[in-house]
This record gives sequence, C-alpha cells and structure tokens, in this order.
Amino acid sequence: QMCIRDRESTTSYTFENIDEDAVKKWTELYETELRKIFNIPQLGLTRFYQEKMIRSVDKFNIFQSSLTEFLRLLTLPMEKSFQALQEKLAELADEGKLPEESKVYYQMWINILEGHYMTMFQSSEYTKNLNKTLHAMSEFSEAKKELLQDTLIHMFPVPTQKEMDELYKEIYFLKKRIKELEKRS
Repeated sequence: QMCIRDRESTTSYTFENIDEDAVKKWTELYETELRKIFNIPQLGLTRFYQEKMIRSVDKFNIFQSSLTEFLRLLTLPMEKSFQALQEKLAELADEGKLPEESKVYYQMWINILEGHYMTMFQSSEYTKNLNKTLHAMSEFSEAKKELLQDTLIHMFPVPTQKEMDELYKEIYFLKKRIKELEKRS
C-alpha cells in the first residue's frame, strides 16, 4: 500500500484544454474513417428505409460519444478533489495535525469538491461539451422519430403524427363552417 506521504503532488485542475483521451480518439476515428461507410449510396426498393436506418445509427453513435465525453467531464471534479484531499492530508500528516473525527475529512473533501465543480461549471469546456451533447441528442432523437414514423408505424394500423395533424385541421375547419352555417340560420 502507498502511504499518503509518498504520494507525488499534483497541480490544481483548471478544466480548460482537457487532454485528448480514448473517447475523443475513438470519436475522431469514427468521424474520419468509419462514418464514410454510412455515406455509401443504398440500392434497391428499400433504399429509402435503409438510408433512414443508417442515419439513425450514425446519429446514435455521435450522441453516445458526445455523452461519454460529457460524463467524463462531469467525473473529473471527483477525481481531482480526491487528489487534492490526499495532498491536504499529507500536509496535515507532516505537521502532525490530522483530525480524529471523520466528519472533518468529509467536510474538507466536500469543500474541495464544491470548488472544483464551481470551476468546471464556469468553464468554456463544460459549456461546449454540454452544447455538443444536447445537439447530438436532438439530432439522434429526430432521426429516430423519422425512422419510427416511416418504417415501424406503417406496419400497425396507427395514424402518424402528420395524419393526425391533417385530421385536426379538417375538424377545425368543419367546426368553423358549422358555426358559420348556424349564424346564417
């Protein structure tokens, strides 16, 4: 086991210019190499549905990578707060001032964690990642909605949203026409 005093010191984390990691590398590989496969023109009678399915899978992959990057960003304050707490405890151990109550350790950790989250929430990296994730989620949601509307719903005797909107519009005009006829009588 490693003693607290043997631990190397770490610098405070700024949440700016986060280093490349495996998720970013995978996303880069997907966008430059694998995504090309999805742009191959589809053939046959069902090409329209194939294109929608491929678009949906593509948007899902982009959403998943964006979400993973965002969740990684959200876990960084935990990691950094544990490192900062270990440094603080090493300092206190060197001075011989380690507290005896566990509540004191917990309160130190919460204060450090709160500071790291406040810094992260104010960073441009957080805003950029949140925006990217929400945008990817909305694009995936739209692609999934199109896929379900055009493919799966036609198998069942369920009206589509477009058909329902047309029906509501027709009912509206019929009610308006009936009111006009009632006023004339």
